[in-house]
Amino acid sequence: MISRCIEQNIPANFILSVILLGNEDVQKDIGAYLMLKASANDEKSLTFFGEADQALPLKLKIEIDHWIKNMLSQAQESPQKIIKTSYQFKDEEKIIKSILIQLLCFVLRDFLEQNNVDEPYEKLYNFSEFVLKGILNKTEEFLDNQKLISD
Repeated sequence: MISRCIEQNIPANFILSVILLGNEDVQKDIGAYLMLKASANDEKSLTFFGEADQALPLKLKIEIDHWIKNMLSQAQESPQKIIKTSYQFKDEEKIIKSILIQLLCFVLRDFLEQNNVDEPYEKLYNFSEFVLKGILNKTEEFLDNQKLISD
């Protein structure tokens, strides 16, 4: 899946920021740490994806939030390229490439499984799409603001 994203010319730094979640060896190699030290009394205190019956430990929520912020930061390193390569066009509508959504979804699923949290694929896919939409929208705003500054 990573090679398919590279084939789509999605920036390598962004792809790397995606695969960092739950990949402690890669985090150590590049000196970026998303992992928090586990605590014996991590409580399930935050709701995951808005359902009252499912909760996510605070530690995992923080790691996922940090992961998303890191992806946004990396997207803004090469904003024109990430915008150009992350979308496909159907009937003049721009749609995020499914390969990119799937990459986020699989990384998130693996991370949650490593931490004994099981969520259905559809929910993870929808969340991954939501995250990518947010990152790409913020990146487009970032580009627009840069253009205003340079005018």
